[in-house]
Amino acid sequence: MTAAQAGPLAEEEDGDAGGARAPKRRRRAWEEAEEGEGRSDAEAERAAAAAEAAREADLRERAEFEERLRARDEAKTRKIAEAKLSKEEVAVRP
Repeated sequence: MTAAQAGPLAEEEDGDAGGARAPKRRRRAWEEAEEGEGRSDAEAERAAAAAEAAREADLRERAEFEERLRARDEAKTRKIAEAKLSKEEVAVRP
């Protein structure tokens, strides 16, 4: 008799259904999140501090980038404006 002929109970009788280990698979995000909920308070505080530090670093980098962009834009605007002025106006201008 084949397994198909024996029906679903045949596998349970053989002992194969629960005894074999499933191959390892990559964890799902929700599974990792569930495990993360069980972290200790100290780990949670460290994670929060690291997230805050990363946020502050991102804000600092953004401000620096905006300043560089603003300076570059002002330099280009100044260059275009000076090109439109006559040579005499440039000489008078400090």
